[in-house]
Amino acid sequence: MTEAGLDRPFLLIGKDGNTRRTVPSWDALWRHSRGWHRGLTPVGAEHATYPDAESLLPQIARDLHLPAGTAEASIGTLAPGRVVRTQRAYLTAFFDRWLRGIDDRDLLDGPSPHHREARFFG
Repeated sequence: MTEAGLDRPFLLIGKDGNTRRTVPSWDALWRHSRGWHRGLTPVGAEHATYPDAESLLPQIARDLHLPAGTAEASIGTLAPGRVVRTQRAYLTAFFDRWLRGIDDRDLLDGPSPHHREARFFG
């Protein structure tokens, strides 16, 4: 898929530091795609920031008395509530724009003062 690219919209969201310059498959997809595309990375996010682990891992680590920093190594340093709100906002904006035909917010067009942790890459 990365070498064929996409002719439809896509949104890449990754951990802090993931960009098309640091992830070769993202770069290949980006270069070969003809459809609209954006990429963003929340500052402080880690690989497991996006599943339910964001909210559950700190509780599990506490209940199991795991060493300090165990949860952060997987989910990053963003407050769970904050990162979940940011994820929802960008995913909702993407699906509203491209599936529902509702484009009443400019969240996908650049940085937002409401989500300062989100960094766009191109």
